[in-house]
Amino acid sequence: MRRLARVTSVFVLCLSAAVLTTAASAASASIAAASSARSTHTKVKVARVKPGSTWTLKIGSTCESDSFAGRHKFSDVAVKGDTGTYKGRGTLTMTWKTGSSTGAVFKGTFVTANDNYIGPYVDGGQSQSAILVRAAASGCDVLTTAPESNSIVLGSSDIDTATVGGQGTVTPTGTIHFYVCSGNTNPCTTGSAVDDLGTVALAGSGSSANALSPPYAPTTTGSYCFLGVYSGDGHYASLSDGSTTDECFTVTPPLPGLVTHPASSSISLGSADSDTATVTGTGGVTPTGTVHFYECKGNANPCTTSRAANGGTDLGSVALTGSGTPATATATSTSFTAPSSGTYCFLGVYSGDTNYGSTSDGSTTDECFTVTASTLGITTKPARNPSPKGQPNNDVATVTGANGVTPTGTVTFYICGPESTVAFVPCTAAAGTEVGSPVTVSGTGNTATATSGPFTPTTGEVDYCFFAVYSGDGTYPSASDGSTTDECFLANTPP
Repeated sequence: MRRLARVTSVFVLCLSAAVLTTAASAASASIAAASSARSTHTKVKVARVKPGSTWTLKIGSTCESDSFAGRHKFSDVAVKGDTGTYKGRGTLTMTWKTGSSTGAVFKGTFVTANDNYIGPYVDGGQSQSAILVRAAASGCDVLTTAPESNSIVLGSSDIDTATVGGQGTVTPTGTIHFYVCSGNTNPCTTGSAVDDLGTVALAGSGSSANALSPPYAPTTTGSYCFLGVYSGDGHYASLSDGSTTDECFTVTPPLPGLVTHPASSSISLGSADSDTATVTGTGGVTPTGTVHFYECKGNANPCTTSRAANGGTDLGSVALTGSGTPATATATSTSFTAPSSGTYCFLGVYSGDTNYGSTSDGSTTDECFTVTASTLGITTKPARNPSPKGQPNNDVATVTGANGVTPTGTVTFYICGPESTVAFVPCTAAAGTEVGSPVTVSGTGNTATATSGPFTPTTGEVDYCFFAVYSGDGTYPSASDGSTTDECFLANTPP
């Protein structure tokens, strides 16, 4: 036995993938292993299990590295308490006292054909086949995978990173096949995968190699899980990882681009305007949902739903329509007719959908327009033409608005004359004499009227001309009428 101890070869211990059998089968396997040991044992091979040798125990996908610290003893390097005995005649027995299963036993018999110890790992009345092999021939590999980001915004992409850790200086080779499952599949498997991202070759050095999946850009929000499947190679077994703990990420809705603008930035009183909203998504995903439109008066900065409710107008919701690249959709509000001139601002509120968050636009820069009252229809006409000398005459002004908004304000009247020329000269405020005081207009609908105080001609067979000036109001601008056609009359001499 002393000559056996002087041999210095190094081994690594691995247990093959688990195969459960009954306790009776384990016993049979042990008997067969012992028989094999007697027929295949050689001193040279057995001597390679020496004090100081490092081994790895593999049960399924679980690895535990240990060493032979003494000539005939076994102990756990990381967690003390595991023990074992090598008898030097082809049989190696180890008892596991730590870990999840106290008292688990591995009993392996050396096989000269491949320098392996083969035997059962007994655990709780059942046994798993296990193999002890040198590190140069095989090892205990571990696959770890993780997304590059745990959360991304829709339209972005994520990448899965896979790392295969081997033993010693034997670098894992082969490929990683990447898949993606949607809906937080637990775990993601090749059967539940919705997207096959293909295979990527491992690259690395030492005992570690890694691979990055192609970028994956989800088309909807929610939870997604990667799956990485290692192909295995001549040294390491195939493995996979698709757990929700390691491999999942979330896709959150982005805020789309929302641009809203009136059909016209300036309209005349009585005309209608409408608001158009354009919602731009990302990644080719067209926004759906609705846009709720509102209107605020008075250059509200910005227009909001509360301001719209306080004297504004709720124009209702309109469904978005659109497709294509870029992923845009639009909606146009119902028509809005302003009740008076001034500044008005629209507000568009996008509802959001399963892919995009809600957003709004009511800024004065994008959403406001002006309503102007064009030159009013003001007509003036003397009450009588001709008007007898010595008898009073009046001027009547009619101010015409729009959209049922009745003009308010006053009309100031003037008189010019007598005219001694054949060609009439229009009367003006500067040239004329004010007739009485300004008169308040009154009326309903689009029109209002005012009648001047009386003017009595003192000369006959001559012409006089009225001139009327409307003051304007908050809706309508000022206007005047002094045309010779409408405002002049003959003061004749009664018979």
